[in-house]
Amino acid sequence: MLPKFLIRGIFYVLVGWYALWINPFGIYDKSDLATQDAVYRLIAPFYDSAARDNILVILLTEDAIRDLYDWQVIAANEWPIRYADHGYLLGRIMAFKPRAVFVDVYFRQERSTDDSFRRMQAVLERFSKHYPVSLYFAGNFPGMSNSPIQKRLMEVGTLTINGWDGFGRAYPLKIGDAFTSAYLLYREACLGSEPYYSCHKKRLHEVSVKSGHALSIYWGSREPRPLFPEYRHRQTPCIGSEGVGWTLWGMARNLWHGLLGNMAETRERCVYHQTLFANELIGILKQGSPQQKTRLKKVIQDRIVFYGVALDGLHDVVSTPVHGQLPGIYLHAMALDNLISLGGNYIHASDDFIEYLSMGLWAGLALTFAWSVCRLEQRAPETYAKSAKTNPCAVSFEMLRHPVRWLRESSRSHPKTTLFLLGSLVVVLICGMLFVVLHYEPVNSVAFIGLLGTIALVRDSRLETAFVERFQCLQKWVRKVFGFRRRVDVRDDGESEL
Repeated sequence: MLPKFLIRGIFYVLVGWYALWINPFGIYDKSDLATQDAVYRLIAPFYDSAARDNILVILLTEDAIRDLYDWQVIAANEWPIRYADHGYLLGRIMAFKPRAVFVDVYFRQERSTDDSFRRMQAVLERFSKHYPVSLYFAGNFPGMSNSPIQKRLMEVGTLTINGWDGFGRAYPLKIGDAFTSAYLLYREACLGSEPYYSCHKKRLHEVSVKSGHALSIYWGSREPRPLFPEYRHRQTPCIGSEGVGWTLWGMARNLWHGLLGNMAETRERCVYHQTLFANELIGILKQGSPQQKTRLKKVIQDRIVFYGVALDGLHDVVSTPVHGQLPGIYLHAMALDNLISLGGNYIHASDDFIEYLSMGLWAGLALTFAWSVCRLEQRAPETYAKSAKTNPCAVSFEMLRHPVRWLRESSRSHPKTTLFLLGSLVVVLICGMLFVVLHYEPVNSVAFIGLLGTIALVRDSRLETAFVERFQCLQKWVRKVFGFRRRVDVRDDGESEL
């Protein structure tokens, strides 16, 4: 017969596995996202990489389109702008010789109302001949065939996988045999003949990236230095933040608002990467001073440029734990930043290893909890611990005089509470080790702590008692059946075992 504490442990294990594996009502997934958001929000002020000095985001907004139309630079006064307008802007960017340009505009089918696609293609071909700039275009989902205009784009650049399913908030690096946008740009940044100085010494080579490997994006919250303070966009009134004191203050503020449930108060208004709006780019080219034009050249030259749009009607946004919703172009920029600054030590998204580890971790915690509670309950607490209710002042005095003894006796008096706290500490330490040492995204520690609290509450409950009784009956039945078969077994020599 199995001991009673082991039967209870089996009950606790099954309860946890049901919550972790079956995931009723999606509770586990929601707590998993909540854990990741909370951790990333707390540590966001500590992310400060040199890689963002190699990255630039150029945005087309409604204000930018309106200004460019008023200046008679482009032909369209609203989205979508003409293909030739894209070609004009991209040509001006390529003239500053960036290392690579990623165009986060989805060209799938040629519009019947716009016959300027060949003009855009001709502009890109002409600039590609004069300037060694690698062009990457947002492509299809895996398995989709290329359209005619996408095939023409492949004559001047590279189409990348730019959509996927089944990865949640993680950013896949390779799907099937094809690499995604961020990794292709990482090759330009760190695996070429002239890698950036900001590249991590542990390179992430192609042979190390397997299909399905995904990056859990670590978002930063520090505002970059303004490129052109005189052109600062009126919708982003940001204030610079540097120094250890500001970093600690940001973490403390996020922790305080998180404990109060006011997470909206911790949303950062300022994006992590330097951003140049398309109207600012053209405005400096047309009317800027020589100093501004020189600065603009330094801003773009040899950088990886992300060209995208930020329009209310497109809904091309990404949800982040630090900033809330951002234009989708920043997802690619932040993923590239992580790869450059972390290299082979990038933060891995949860995979099968983490799933199996979670199951094993819970089994160990549950069995340890059941055994430890049984042992602590068998030990009688000291007299002064028993008198806590009748004479709390005396117990408080003893606590100050003998803190170690008080802790020992309190653990005997309140075994479930003690083990819940110790188990929670163990969970936090293990999750921290997985994040810091093994470079995995924050594991769902909230779910584990919640399960520890659940089994502490169901201890000696009717449900647990019923399970123990049924399990003991099952043991008796199994012993009876297999014991009977053993007694009637006849040996080969004709003699019975009895």
